[in-house]
Amino acid sequence: MDYLTQIAADGGASGDHTAAATRKAAGGFEGEMEELGSILVKPWIDPMVESLGFDPRSSYVEHFWLPILGPSCIFLLRRLAYRFDLEGDAQELSLKEMSCEIGLGSPKGFGNSITRTLNRCIQFDMARLLPNGVLTVRRSLPPLSQRQLARLPEELRLLHEQLINGFTAEPGTGIRRRSVQLAVSLVDTQAGESEAVEALLRWKINAQVAAEALQLVWPR
Repeated sequence: MDYLTQIAADGGASGDHTAAATRKAAGGFEGEMEELGSILVKPWIDPMVESLGFDPRSSYVEHFWLPILGPSCIFLLRRLAYRFDLEGDAQELSLKEMSCEIGLGSPKGFGNSITRTLNRCIQFDMARLLPNGVLTVRRSLPPLSQRQLARLPEELRLLHEQLINGFTAEPGTGIRRRSVQLAVSLVDTQAGESEAVEALLRWKINAQVAAEALQLVWPR
């Protein structure tokens, strides 16, 4: 069940957001997108994923989730992560403004781009709709599953394998350098070396890759 269909199915729930969304879903968005206006968005609290997952703005997400989710979903998740950080956990999301902010243009019609982006986020378990009509969105994205990894281009699959399982390429090769650079970009967001070590362990980054990355960021 996609986002809009689910909103329609939740017609008995209370709240202005649900009521407005239900009317639009039942009547169709064709030519009426501006009337819906906004939806209420909050972080999806999922301690398991948050303990192992990656910030939507991280290089892991850019490298490995981007080919799976597509650019519009990634930009939406990143923009919401910034908003949660700067403005608090509850966000009144203007669909028209967000659509323009992430380069999708003005939303028009039932099958508009921002609606498809929301549906895709829900399809891939990056967001979910609560019975009260609030949309919750992940602040951390989980590591890719084996099925998702199989969908990546060969070079990205190899990069992921080196990052998690260790070096299979010789020192100095491009793929080995990229795996270390990717690890560096991940730890560079941490407050200090001890926090970086804890993060690398949580993310199950291979010890060899982690050691080289730490050495580059905090030389001995």
